[in-house]
Amino acid sequence: MKVDKSTMSRLLAELIKEGYCTRKENPNDKRQQFLSLTAKGSKMSVRIDCESDAFVEQAIIGLSPTDQKNRYRYADGLRMQMAYDITVIRKHDNHAVKNMIEQVLGEFGCTGAGYALHDDELHDLYAAYNNSCSQYYVLRVKETGTIQGAGGV
Repeated sequence: MKVDKSTMSRLLAELIKEGYCTRKENPNDKRQQFLSLTAKGSKMSVRIDCESDAFVEQAIIGLSPTDQKNRYRYADGLRMQMAYDITVIRKHDNHAVKNMIEQVLGEFGCTGAGYALHDDELHDLYAAYNNSCSQYYVLRVKETGTIQGAGGV
């Protein structure tokens, strides 16, 4: 959701104050708290679900029947776009990309002569693709910065 701690704390305090949820300390760990919906909160949750379902149904009226059936696939694609960044490789990405490529090629048994595993460029993809005729991209998890994929053109 990309909500910082202070914003979340204020939102939770308001929900508790309004009677939508309760907070209880974990007796084994005072740093941890348990939140539970009250009956009022459960009722509101059902109402919000119904309203959001109605909103989605209204939004897809103009779509073709095929696109309506595929709306969940589109939503998954949007969620993926929100969770990842595709960026041009940076010099300090070289090691992580090399390790990822070695792992994937190893998993598929692509380790013999002729595979990218033995290419000199694998050790410095940043330099190999740092020219006007090519580009190398990495797929990075926004939240952690972890590289999950890569490819060059």
